[in-house]
Amino acid sequence: MALIGTLNQAVLNSRISSSQYNSNMAAIKASVNNVEAEQVADDTLTNAKISSTAAIRLTKISSSDADELLSNLLGKYIKGCRIYRYDSTHVGCEPGEIVINGKLRRNTAAITDITYPAVDNDDWIDIWALADSETTTFTCEAVDSGTAPGGSSNPGTNGRLIGSIKYDDGTNKINCTRNFRGDCIEGWDYFQGDNTAVIDTTIVFGATFTTTPKVDIALAGSKNAIPTGPDSPNNIADGAAMSVPISINTTQCTARSEIETGDTFQSADYFVLNWTARGNFS
Repeated sequence: MALIGTLNQAVLNSRISSSQYNSNMAAIKASVNNVEAEQVADDTLTNAKISSTAAIRLTKISSSDADELLSNLLGKYIKGCRIYRYDSTHVGCEPGEIVINGKLRRNTAAITDITYPAVDNDDWIDIWALADSETTTFTCEAVDSGTAPGGSSNPGTNGRLIGSIKYDDGTNKINCTRNFRGDCIEGWDYFQGDNTAVIDTTIVFGATFTTTPKVDIALAGSKNAIPTGPDSPNNIADGAAMSVPISINTTQCTARSEIETGDTFQSADYFVLNWTARGNFS
């Protein structure tokens, strides 16, 4: 009899009205929502604590440190302003923007009349951007490498080194340029063939990197005369050829150029290397 009573109660329990069922389900959903709301509140509080901690840390940066950080970021800014060979006796500077001593300077037209001093063959000449008497523009001056422009003992107060050129006392006068950008140095160099299939060339960056830079090198092509610019080659090297850095330090690298088996770099040709060294430098 007890068993029959238990079964009857189970049947009764299974006959929950639809309204009771809906009420129970609503209670369950409310409970779940409460749990989710509590989790959201906990997450919000955690994020608030993190943000508060970050804000406290940020306030610990002194005004002098903030000024130095901003100065370093702004001091590297340069857009355009690349130097190039204008003709055999002049250097050009592209229009662009540059920060000099914390102030933005802008030229809307190229400078094409930068003359350079008399130097020995294969010497480098530095090109400086100098703050003009106007507050918005700059001029350029070419000086013997390592020499300050305008006789200034502290050229950094009104000038910035933007590049350098290599002088050749032959008919071309200028070959090879280096452009000092905010985060890299761009340049081009060349080598003369020697009828072999492998040639190593030393590329000097013109500045010292704080750590070993990342260097990319591309063999642009060949010319049967000393090249005058990175785009001057008019012949592609015979056969498949390429150049890669095989050793790098903070001031220079060695570029190894190889041509496919059966071909050589002809001694009558000059081969242009375009390169970029990336990193922090001074």
